[in-house]
Amino acid sequence: PKGVMLTHGGVVNEAVAMARLLELGPGDRLLQFASPGFDAALEEIFATLASGATLVPRPDGISEDLADFHEFLITSGVTVLDLTTAFWAAWCAWMAEENQQLPDAIRAVVVGGERLSASAAADWQLAGGGKIPLINSYGPTEASVVATVEILTGSQEKSDPPIGRPLPGV
Repeated sequence: PKGVMLTHGGVVNEAVAMARLLELGPGDRLLQFASPGFDAALEEIFATLASGATLVPRPDGISEDLADFHEFLITSGVTVLDLTTAFWAAWCAWMAEENQQLPDAIRAVVVGGERLSASAAADWQLAGGGKIPLINSYGPTEASVVATVEILTGSQEKSDPPIGRPLPGV
């Protein structure tokens, strides 16, 4: 959207770093949530394909109804998610309200794009998210999508989680 030109080396560095961080492999199924025009799509597409995992396209309209989104995750066998923080927070709140648990196949979730709040992290815990890594990512498009990550596991403090440490090569 900003018309930022990225270098090939920066995109490769970010894709390799995220594939390693997520331990992506042939048995994984990563949801391509981001629109192809959004920088996060580079992370989803290239990290997934470079690791031999399967890229699962997001069906049209699935992000408009959280119950449908949740059911799609269950039926599609998605193992890794890379979501905007706002959408993830809405999904966590929905799971808390509906007394739903995180789908069993999901083993890691990356969030980014907006600040991660302590209240959303608390909803995540209620949905069973404390048993898997939640990766808080931050980075302007100019830094080839993601510059820093913080892996959150278990219960969180009362304050907003940090944006983390730089990815290798950043």
